[in-house]
Amino acid sequence: MGRAGEERIVLHERSSLVAAGRDDLAKRVRWISEEDGAGAGYDIASFEMDGRSRLIEVKTTNGWERTP
Repeated sequence: MGRAGEERIVLHERSSLVAAGRDDLAKRVRWISEEDGAGAGYDIASFEMDGRSRLIEVKTTNGWERTP
């Protein structure tokens, strides 16, 4: 489940950047935990629309939306 959640966020980040006209940044989004393994402290390296770095730690659950 965790891998599926991370994959969804990687796709979301890339598509959001493409929609904002930032194809250059979309190509640079990295799935850190998949490519480099666990231990970096975050799962995905992405970008804000202005190019600033954005580090994302993904948490997944199959529970209700308010599950802690």
